[in-house]
Amino acid sequence: MADLKYSAGKTAEQKRYHCYNIEQLAYYLGHETAMLGNLYMREDKLEDALYCYAFLRNMIEAMYTEEKYRPPFIHDYYPMYRFPAECLVKLGRTDDAIRLLEKGVAFIITQADNYNKKNELDVPLLRDYSFGYGHDGNAEYHDLKGKLIRFLKCDTFKCLEEMSQYKTLIEQIEYIK
Repeated sequence: MADLKYSAGKTAEQKRYHCYNIEQLAYYLGHETAMLGNLYMREDKLEDALYCYAFLRNMIEAMYTEEKYRPPFIHDYYPMYRFPAECLVKLGRTDDAIRLLEKGVAFIITQADNYNKKNELDVPLLRDYSFGYGHDGNAEYHDLKGKLIRFLKCDTFKCLEEMSQYKTLIEQIEYIK
């Protein structure tokens, strides 16, 4: 961020280069953090996994605070929302899991909507650059309803199916066109 602010007076090409570097560093940090969380999850070190996943969410939210952030490097949003929700269910914290799933669904819907309006987005940090690296959001948001159902429907969440908040979440998804 300091590097980007330093380049504020520079040319558009230099700003683009700095934004690209920031996104690449965030990608690698996010990817490795998610992988570490997944490893902890496989080893049933659920609190450690939760810590990694929380770090990942905090990093993304910190980088993209002033915009409806749509980082192009988080695939399927599982490490941000679904995997930690699975950890919470395994720890018996179902209310926390539901809240996290609600946040995840809202995040994905917002990102799909923002992608569709990408020319109108006000993205202070990455305004002109987030969509310029060959990342195809069409693939990411194609069949949004199906993607969200797959996001929520896994064996771990079977125990949530009778909870009213979970039912409401599924109903919300059913209304997506």
